[in-house]
This record gives sequence, structure tokens and C-alpha cells, in this order.
Amino acid sequence: GELCYQVKRTGQMGSANLWEHQGLANTVTNLEKKDGYVMKLVKEYDELIKMEASGVDLRPLDEPFVRLHLEQFGIHDDLASTMLKGFSGGQKSRVVMAAAMWTLPHLVCLDEPTNFLDKVTFNALVQALKRFKGAVLTISHNQEFVDQVAN
Repeated sequence: GELCYQVKRTGQMGSANLWEHQGLANTVTNLEKKDGYVMKLVKEYDELIKMEASGVDLRPLDEPFVRLHLEQFGIHDDLASTMLKGFSGGQKSRVVMAAAMWTLPHLVCLDEPTNFLDKVTFNALVQALKRFKGAVLTISHNQEFVDQVAN
């Protein structure tokens, strides 16, 4: 299997479509000679392929799915449609955690995650980490938190 790219220009006849396949080094060199947007598209496509190969799942961005995800972190309907500037510190922490978990990471690193959390947010964090299927690396001086999430 040899790496090749099809360079296809829309709105032009089929003869304007090119296959670049003279080996990786020559392919990249030939693509770099083309308009700047070509290499930009190639790099973006390569990143997409790497992401898919790494097992990162793409999630739909429809409103019901996003709301369901936010609910798992204690951000319910009323809060989900509110401006962040009106959130408490604990609520903002939940939004940050929900955003971090959106990409389904394999590893989560947390440095003193319980600082400044109210009890509701603390419990939401503990439950989220217990459900998390990946690895968690955390630094915490909160013994209650460590007792609940470490094994």
C-alpha cells in the first residue's frame, strides 16, 4: 500500500483531477508545489485520519445530545441555556469537566480538582470519575475525594 492523494478541483473536467502517488516523499513535495490551500487540506485530512485511528469517537453536535451530556455533570435544562457569566464557581467547574470529557479521553489529569467546589459539584465530580472508563491521574489533599475515587 502506497500513500496517495487525489487532488480534485470542483467545477472542472475530470482531467483536472490528479492523483499524487510517487511515494510519500515525492507526493508531499509535489503537493507542496500546489496552491497553499492544498497542503492545508492534506494536513487537516491527515489529522482527521490520525484522530479516527486513535479511537476518538466523534459525537453528534445536536442539541438533545449535548444537553444529555451536560446533564451527566449536573447541568440541567435551565442551566444549559443560561449564560456562563451567571454560573457559580461550582457550576463553572462542572461545565469545564463536561467539556473536558466531551472528547472521550483515555486519560484525565487533575491537579487539586476539589478546590473551590461546593458539595453538589464535589459529588458530581466523584460520580463522573467513577463512571469514567479511562485512567485518572490526580493530585489532591482532600482525603474524602481520594478515598472515593482511588483504588
